[in-house]
Amino acid sequence: MMDGDWKEANERQVDLSEDDPHAVGKMLDYLYTHQYDAEETGASLVLHARLYYLEAMKTHYQHAGFGQSLGIIYYELPGSLREGRDAAIEFAAENLVDIYSEKNNALRDSLDGSGMGHILSDIVEIVAKKEVKRRELDMRTDGLSLRHNCPMCGLDTKITVVGSQMLSSPLECPVCGIQWKVLRQGV
Repeated sequence: MMDGDWKEANERQVDLSEDDPHAVGKMLDYLYTHQYDAEETGASLVLHARLYYLEAMKTHYQHAGFGQSLGIIYYELPGSLREGRDAAIEFAAENLVDIYSEKNNALRDSLDGSGMGHILSDIVEIVAKKEVKRRELDMRTDGLSLRHNCPMCGLDTKITVVGSQMLSSPLECPVCGIQWKVLRQGV
């Protein structure tokens, strides 16, 4: 079974630690019993969406049909399956830079098509909320002191900055060694 030229065949093991435990259980049930018990409930349909669509999105989101498939999930899934819709929108938000890169004109056009306004609005809302949180974490102040998280390892660093001065030398993380500059907005 594991005789191809891929990692799992070479190591003689399959790592499923990042997969949904319920989905792994269903897969093992099928492998051992050759039966697949698919309850037709909202939860099982979300499981199917995760297993098939969301996994396929990870490798195929750069295809022009991505926008159309996202539209189907967004507009045609019943409200009781909002979790699957939200997961698809979250995935699109996380990959927005790749989706809107210059090399993906067909994909970008498929998302810009008519009827996609609500989807794009939800994606923009997710991205904007994440950016607000990022800025809040980046620039927490304590009087004239600035707390900043290392962009690589997340170490919380405290520095003193006056007014809107730009630090002339970059900060260096004592843990991972990465350097970065911080611009302090007005006090």
